[in-house]
Amino acid sequence: MSQHVVSIEHAIKDIRAGKMIILVDDEDRENEGDLCCAAELVTPELVKDLADEGRQILAIVVASEKTAKARKDARKRPRPTNKA
Repeated sequence: MSQHVVSIEHAIKDIRAGKMIILVDDEDRENEGDLCCAAELVTPELVKDLADEGRQILAIVVASEKTAKARKDARKRPRPTNKA
């Protein structure tokens, strides 16, 4: 392994410590990297860094029970009326 490639265990340890890692595809695939960090430890500053340095779309993984609750809460909100 080169000094820039670490084991999965080391990457998980870094993520748990609040560090950001670059997760790289295989050379035979897209051969690109994604910036990756633990959602529980994200700060506004980290989101800014991801947007500024990554210059890509920010994607998050959300547990299905949280998305179901968000949909349910959205249905409870009054819809804006289009008054012309």
